[in-house]
Amino acid sequence: MEKPDFQVKDIATHDPMKLKTTDNVGEVLSEIREVEFTILPTEDGYGEAVGYVRKEELEKADESENIRGLQTEIKADNILPPYVGFKKTLHSLYRNFFYFIGGKTGVDAIVTRSDLNTKPSRSYLFRRFLDFETSMEQYINSIDEWENMIPGDIKKVNSRYEQAKEDDIQLAKISYAQFGTKMNIITYDDNIPQVNEEISDKIIKLKRDVSEGNPVIRNISGRGEDRGIGELMEMVDQLDEIQNKLDDKIN
Repeated sequence: MEKPDFQVKDIATHDPMKLKTTDNVGEVLSEIREVEFTILPTEDGYGEAVGYVRKEELEKADESENIRGLQTEIKADNILPPYVGFKKTLHSLYRNFFYFIGGKTGVDAIVTRSDLNTKPSRSYLFRRFLDFETSMEQYINSIDEWENMIPGDIKKVNSRYEQAKEDDIQLAKISYAQFGTKMNIITYDDNIPQVNEEISDKIIKLKRDVSEGNPVIRNISGRGEDRGIGELMEMVDQLDEIQNKLDDKIN
């Protein structure tokens, strides 16, 4: 099962604003007030990122204080390679709120949890859902009486199917069922124990948010009932697990 391509550099902010460690807090406050980032890298005299400061700490500090005294040194644990994939990006940002992106040439970008709500991230998940839906359709087509499993929806599916035939479009009938209908079929199929009503409902809602361009993480801090990064990470893992089971049954 091949997955759509994604690299963390696609969602990162490149060439972020860097603060000079020789500056005092008062010299940079006016510059950073309009910056959205909560983490700001600091640079040495050669323009290389060497550490970072938190915006809230700068705003609370004495204006005469040197930035060097507020900075935290960038360590290997704070850096992700630019080619890291979606799942590793998720798992990494679950552990830490932000990472610098870099390699042998130094640090040249920054990624935060908020970046998971950007278009490249949603585009990846959109392609991922297309791949998942294809596996669902192939599996459902192998079930002899799948139409009997959706008595409330089969009339609409048949209507779309007959209209497509009139338009000379030749696709399997299950292709005309909505995503939620297909999820309902595999939810109540004993051969796919990886799915239950709760998981199905969450997957359908995530698919809707991706399709409509809504945030895929509704709770950046991870506190509260809305979908946070931990739940998104869990759902992506569940998609893989379910699809692996579907593909095993097909093959």
